[in-house]
Parts: sequence; C-alpha cells; structure tokens
Amino acid sequence: MANRRPALNHTAMRNLNMALLLRLVRLHAPVSRAELAGLSGLTKAAVSSIVRDLLDVRLVREAAAPACSDPDDAAAPEIGRPGIDLELNPTAGYLLSVEIGVGYVSLLAADFALQIVARRTVETTPGASLDDALALVTALVKSASGPLAREGRPVLGMAVGVAGVVDTTTGVLLFAPNLGWRDAPLQDRLRRTFDAPIVVANEANLAALGESYFHPRPENNFLVYVSSGIGIGGGIVLHDELLTGARGFTGEIGHMTVDPGGLQCACGNIGCWETVASERALFRYARELRAERYPTRLKDVERLSIEMLVEAALARDRLALEALHRVGRWLGLGIANLINIYGPQRVALGGPMALAHEVLLPVIRGEVRRRAFPGVQDSIEIERAAYLGDAALMGGLAYVHKQIMEQPMRWIAGE
Repeated sequence: MANRRPALNHTAMRNLNMALLLRLVRLHAPVSRAELAGLSGLTKAAVSSIVRDLLDVRLVREAAAPACSDPDDAAAPEIGRPGIDLELNPTAGYLLSVEIGVGYVSLLAADFALQIVARRTVETTPGASLDDALALVTALVKSASGPLAREGRPVLGMAVGVAGVVDTTTGVLLFAPNLGWRDAPLQDRLRRTFDAPIVVANEANLAALGESYFHPRPENNFLVYVSSGIGIGGGIVLHDELLTGARGFTGEIGHMTVDPGGLQCACGNIGCWETVASERALFRYARELRAERYPTRLKDVERLSIEMLVEAALARDRLALEALHRVGRWLGLGIANLINIYGPQRVALGGPMALAHEVLLPVIRGEVRRRAFPGVQDSIEIERAAYLGDAALMGGLAYVHKQIMEQPMRWIAGE
C-alpha cells in the first residue's frame, strides 16, 4: 500500500489560509472580502471567518470608505458589508531593522503596513569594539521606539544585519573580517536588553530578501543578489525564500577564490573575489593607474570616493573609466560563475559599487556573455538593485514582516 502524507490539522490549515489572505491583502489592498475569495479559492464563508480573526487581532483593518456625493451610493456599504475594502493595519505594531556596518550603525522603523516611521544613522570609529557597537544599537533603538511605544504600538520584532558570517540558528556572529569580530553572541546580548523577537543575519542576505519581498516578480522569482562595497556579499532567493546553509548561513560569495596568485584577503585566504572587485580594489586600481601616469583630471587619488570616480567616468575621464572597467570585468567573472552554478532568472547588483551601474553593468554583461554557458545565461536580467544604502535595512523589515505574515497563528498566540 502506498504511503499517504498525513492530513494537515485544523490549526495548521487555518494558519495557511490566514497567511494566504494576509499576503493577498498586502499585494492587492484595498481589497474586498469577495475579491479575496476569488483570489484565494476559499469560500466566502471561510474568508469572512478568517477576516474576523485578523480584524480582532488588528493585523488588518477596514479601509475608510471613499468620499461620495451620491446619497444612494453612500448607503451601499450598509447593504453589503463584505464589500468594504481591507488593508494591512499600520497600527498593529512596528518593526525594527538595524544594520551594523563598517563605520556606521543604522536603523529603520516601520509600521505593519511597511511605511517608514523612523530613521537613524550614527558613524562609528574605525576598529570599534563589539561593546561600543551594541551600545549604539541600544541607543538608536530606544531613541526611535520611545515615541512609538508611547502611542501604544508594540514591537513586533527586530532584525539585525551585520557584515559577517552569522549562524542564524543561534544568532552568533561567527566571523566578520572587515569588523574584526569573531564568535560574538549578538542575539543573546541583544535579548538581554530588548523584550522582542530578534533575529541576527548577514546584511547581504537580508538585502537579497528585501529586493525580492518589496519588488515581487511572480514570473521571475529566482534572484542572485550581489552587494559590492568594502567587501562583497550576496544572497540567493528562490520563490521568495532566502536560501541558507545547514547552519543558517550562505552567500559568502565574496570569499570564493578567483585569483589564486593574488592578494591576501581580510579573511586570511588568497585571491578572494572581494580583493579584486570591491571598493578597496577600485581605489587600488586608481592609484596604480595614476602611478602609470594614466591621463586624469582627478587631483588626489589618495582620497577618493565612488561618487568621485563615477562623476569622472561619466565625464569620460580615462583613469576613472579604466579603474571601473577593471572592477566590472572582475565582477562579471564572478557573476558568470554564479550564473553557471545557480542558473537564476535575475542578478541584482547592490551595495555602494552599484552607484557606478551606468559604467559597470555594460562591462559586467559583456564578461558574462563571454564566460557563462549560453544556455544558462539566456534571458537572465542583470540590473542595478532597487535599494542601495538602505538595502539591508529594508531586508530586515522584510524578514520580520514575512515571519508574521507566514505564521499569524503563532503571533496571535504570542509565541
């Protein structure tokens, strides 16, 4: 006799249906109960029952009826209550997203409808300690959340993105080469201070999730995200799910070896991708080209920014163009490897280096055409990411929001 999969129990089935309706409300709001029944395939009675529960716990609300000058039309909502539109309830609570980067700590707060309600950024000193960084996180969170708490809005959850390898099953930062930290129990440390669900994750992984969550493409839902800045990180999202390894981390693409005879990376390895395709590599190329007396209008190549090089390159400065082209060729080589391995539908370039997308993307696409398998690279979109400076922060908001949206029964039960 063939094995049969066990049937879902009532609670599990109701959670799935709640999650389905919440997702449809998010994507289609304002939307009526009748429209939800049509979109979901559930009966009108089932939709009405689930919506009542979602209204009771304030995850959704009835949208204000539009102003109407026709007295006959104004009476319509009284006749057919199921026709009243629904939307996510912004006052259900708020979400916090924090990024601990190299030289800064940033925070975004959003309501449940994902409207930004607070934004904070502070700079950190080079080589700042873990204790100093966590003290800044605490100060930023209290500064942003105080006014919201006084309005009676609970903290629904907090995500913390950090530039390093994070074991998301334990919330331990295993290694952050560009921060100089190892084996830091970030989640435990933060839970001593904040009474809210907390997740700690790699910042590039969060950025990848945010790119997918806030810009969904049902027909194009396999994304490889590449973030190039001081280092290179990335994330892979398939069907709106962030792919993770056995211990909850993956996407350390900046540390794949591309130049075995090259420079030593901050991680200790030789020839990592980020040694040749990052912000640091870009500035190194500019200095080397200046030493070779490459023509340029740049006055001081020892004090460069990506913005300066982009501006010069767009003005056809030869040194700036060549430096960016070198980075672009290395980025293209690594992206071609990722395309050959994963075969995604879309590659998004994020991080500070994406500020140079007008110069870099044609070079990257050309390198991919040369190196990726023709059958694999066909129809792949290679484009600039939607978010740049706020990418990881938006991803943190997406992570927390997604957890609530997919497990509403757990949230209702206060687990």
